[in-house]
Amino acid sequence: WAKAWGRLGDANCRQGEFKLAVANYREALSLEPSSGINDKLVHALKKVEEAEEAARRRRNEDRGKAEEKKGKSKSSQCSCM
Repeated sequence: WAKAWGRLGDANCRQGEFKLAVANYREALSLEPSSGINDKLVHALKKVEEAEEAARRRRNEDRGKAEEKKGKSKSSQCSCM
């Protein structure tokens, strides 16, 4: 069964579903420890980390744009308001 879980993890990686791949590789390792599966798990974990970092950067950029937009709208208002 470990081989099937590992292959499922491989398919998840090819589809970009890295969190699911991590879960499937962990299941494979629980059934049969293997350095090959462990290497794939490490790779998938790195991909998850990269995706989360990219998402954080996008959120920070979006926040910065929103704050910049908010600041511009305030400065364009009449000072008596």
